[in-house]
Amino acid sequence: MQSLEMDDNVTDPIHRPRVWDLSVRLTHLGYILAIPVLWWTGENRMFAIHIPVAIILCAVLAYRIYWGIFGSTTAKFATFIKSPWTVLRYAQDLFSKNSPTSIGHNPIGGWSVALILSTLVFQIFTGLFTVDTDGLNSGGFARFISFSDGRYASDLHENGFNALVALLILHLSAAVFYRLVKKQNLIGPMITGYSKDIMKPTQNEASLSSSEWVSKFVGFCIALSLAAILTYFQYFA
Repeated sequence: MQSLEMDDNVTDPIHRPRVWDLSVRLTHLGYILAIPVLWWTGENRMFAIHIPVAIILCAVLAYRIYWGIFGSTTAKFATFIKSPWTVLRYAQDLFSKNSPTSIGHNPIGGWSVALILSTLVFQIFTGLFTVDTDGLNSGGFARFISFSDGRYASDLHENGFNALVALLILHLSAAVFYRLVKKQNLIGPMITGYSKDIMKPTQNEASLSSSEWVSKFVGFCIALSLAAILTYFQYFA
């Protein structure tokens, strides 16, 4: 297994494990940029901007789900989605000074990310069927259902966003808690890719096989194809 980026041991005697690869960091940035725009444009009925940004977010989300299956070690769902018993044991030691430091998402954070991604999928799905009150601005698949069902999808879409905001607030609050209470910087590694809190080699750091670029290319093609399909149904079908 080789790292996506140059090993710090080449120039630095202190090994800083790589927590997140570039794909994870870029998709994370995509959420940060897209979600506020989607909220603002949705609240102000700016659908000419809202819809294409939603399609872009859908492509980003599709790539992240693909990367959660075929990506680097810490990006994989199988790595960070733990059993309820593991989560419970971790929660019991959460306030302990000797609680373990995780490379990537800890057991609680892993489920938090899974819920956020699931909610985003729900938002994209319901958005495809939404119909506004005058029926002029609709999702690309709204033509396949009745007007009343489209309005119901709109209500689900709005309520789903409220749930998403609550999850994001909890997610950010956890990052602040870890920074202030446990003295662990969770935001820094999402920017740089590396952790300064763990100063020893680990087998759990983000790594991929030599076919990493093939994996990235396949994921990019899937995301681009999905965006093209949604664009077709939204604007041309």
